[in-house]
Amino acid sequence: GGVGGVGGGPGDGGGVTVEGSLGNKMRMEWLAAEFSQVDEDGYGIVSEDVAVTTVCKLCPGIKEAKVRLRFKEIQSCKEKLTSHVTREEFQEAFCELCTRPDVYFLLVQLSQDRECLDPQDLRLFLETEQGLSLATTEGCWELLKRYEPSAQGRERGLMGLDGFARYLQSSECQLLDPEHLGVCQDMNLPLSHYYISTSYRSYLLDDQVHGKADLGGLIRALQTGCRCLELGVTDGPEGEPLLGVDCGSEIS
Repeated sequence: GGVGGVGGGPGDGGGVTVEGSLGNKMRMEWLAAEFSQVDEDGYGIVSEDVAVTTVCKLCPGIKEAKVRLRFKEIQSCKEKLTSHVTREEFQEAFCELCTRPDVYFLLVQLSQDRECLDPQDLRLFLETEQGLSLATTEGCWELLKRYEPSAQGRERGLMGLDGFARYLQSSECQLLDPEHLGVCQDMNLPLSHYYISTSYRSYLLDDQVHGKADLGGLIRALQTGCRCLELGVTDGPEGEPLLGVDCGSEIS
């Protein structure tokens, strides 16, 4: 199956990118340019509020509180007496908060450690991983120009980590057929004429009451055609939901 629909928000990458690689240089230059746009005085510093807003704009889906906490941690480690954020701190926080390890390692594998894809690399990915046998190099150029955020990447015909992540999370990679977003079948027949493949507690590996939860069960259910999943969700740490039936068997 394809990688399409890499959903959810940013991961806890923790700075997995390789410093000095071509893709990382593109990323740092892009972030520096974005920082310069909000650094109105040109002093190389911005307020914490501006830095948080900018990160959230560049990385949709990330929680503002998480970004703000990371900046405060950086300031605390450096024993700073001000809440202003430097360009380097802005770049550091963005890379730690907005790097998805799964997307990063896929990118490295495809790009042979360059951390960026050229149109041929992207075409190979679309053909081998996504099953798009009709993918063309010209079409990959268009995808690159559409999703790569860095000016350097677009000029050189290269897609970096953030462009690749944006593409994977775009509507073009949705597993759902766009035609099925609305009613696409005759819904005027009796209920007994319709069949819906459903799943009940597929995330449990054994016992239905205290069994261990695992995402693999949900993945297998979807792969076999299930279109209705039942999920048991409990409150987890820091307000994040956990999937499971009791405190001892949940998975995040």
